Amino acid sequence: MNIKQFLVLLRQQRLFSGIYILCTALSVAFTMTLFLVLYIKFGPIYPEENRPRMAILGSTSYVSNKPGSGECWGSCVSSALGDSIRRMPEVECLTCVKASGDHVLLPDGSYTAVKCVDTDTDYWRVFRFRFLFGRPFNETECKSKSHVCVVSASLARKVYGHTDVVGRELTTDNQTWQILGVVEEASCAMSSSYAHLWKPVSFEEYTHSRAPYIGDFRLYMLLRKTSDIDALRQRVARMEERIN
Repeated sequence: MNIKQFLVLLRQQRLFSGIYILCTALSVAFTMTLFLVLYIKFGPIYPEENRPRMAILGSTSYVSNKPGSGECWGSCVSSALGDSIRRMPEVECLTCVKASGDHVLLPDGSYTAVKCVDTDTDYWRVFRFRFLFGRPFNETECKSKSHVCVVSASLARKVYGHTDVVGRELTTDNQTWQILGVVEEASCAMSSSYAHLWKPVSFEEYTHSRAPYIGDFRLYMLLRKTSDIDALRQRVARMEERIN
């Protein structure tokens, strides 16, 4: 069939042709949308370029074994659990992440809401942020609880009008921080890494004395090999049995 015959058939069967073209277009659009959603969710996209080797532990639970007590908690995990998993041979590095909301003071005296992350130095190994200026905080600054931070490019522009703000100060609700670095913006679709403000974590965060593996953190692990995930699951399961 040549093009002229095809156009004639289209004119003769306008309703059928319209339905056929519409259904084909919808099928293609749905397939492309599904592929895009799956790629955003699982693909190696900045700054989560290590996704193929990444494992996440986001929650744990505690149930009392005393008859009739009814005690049961479910929460994020503690840094103590992170220390145990960090020593497993399948894990190249592990970072503890606590996400929260905060407010940053703007030049006009108002405050803007930001997503804040408290974390450690290995965060910058698990998530490969590109630094436009400056550097991440180091181990010494984490241990000494220094009032330093890393900010996104958008937050730097919102506060100072430009991104070269290393050494400047940033004021949140109850604290002033010195800016060490500015990172390239991440998409808000990157739910594990999207933030505006990063601060060095103190591992003295709340941990329940009767449930020491419950805390305020999510654990993001970078495996040595993608194939190590099954071995890591088995090792964590054995550790859970010992704890129980």
